[in-house]
Amino acid sequence: MTRVLWVSLVLIAFAAAAMSQQNPNMQQTPTMPSNTGNTSMGNAASEQNIFQIEKTLWEAWKNHNAQPFQQNMSQNAVDVSPSGVKTGQQQVVQDLTSGNCQVNSYSLSDQKFTWYDPNTVLLTYRADQDATCGGNKLPSSVWASSLWVNQGGKWQAAFHQETPAQQPMQQQQQQH
Repeated sequence: MTRVLWVSLVLIAFAAAAMSQQNPNMQQTPTMPSNTGNTSMGNAASEQNIFQIEKTLWEAWKNHNAQPFQQNMSQNAVDVSPSGVKTGQQQVVQDLTSGNCQVNSYSLSDQKFTWYDPNTVLLTYRADQDATCGGNKLPSSVWASSLWVNQGGKWQAAFHQETPAQQPMQQQQQQH
C-alpha cells in the first residue's frame, strides 16, 4: 500500500511539473498563490465545475458509460489502482467502463482543492462506496485524488488514484 502511495505522489509531482511548464514564446500567465486548503484562494466557479464533473465521472463508472470520460479526460490521463497503472485516455476509459465493476452506491464528501497554478488544481476528497470489481469487494471508504488541468479553456482530468480510508492513528491506538 505504501508503494502505491509513493508511486502516486511521484506521478502527481511529475504531472504537475509537466503541466506547469510554459512555452517561453507565450505570454506569462500570472501565478496563483499557493492554496493551503482554503478554497477562497482558487476560483470558486472552477472548483464547483470540476467537482460536478468528478461526480459525473463516478456516475459514468457506475453506469459503464464511456462518453463522460472521453469528454472530460486528458488524452495522456493516468489512473493508479490496485490493478496497476493505466496510461492514456483510451486505456483508462476501457478499464473504467469494462463492465467488470458493479457499483450499487457511492457518495463524495470532504472535497478540498489545492491550486498549483491557474491551470492546474488537485482535488482531494472522501468517497464512500458499495462496489465490487472482478468479484472483489472494494473498500467501503477511500481517499481520492484527481489532478485537473485546464487545456484549451476546458478542465480535463489528468490523473486519479484512491487509497483505502483508515481511522486516524490516534484513534487506532486508543482502541488497543
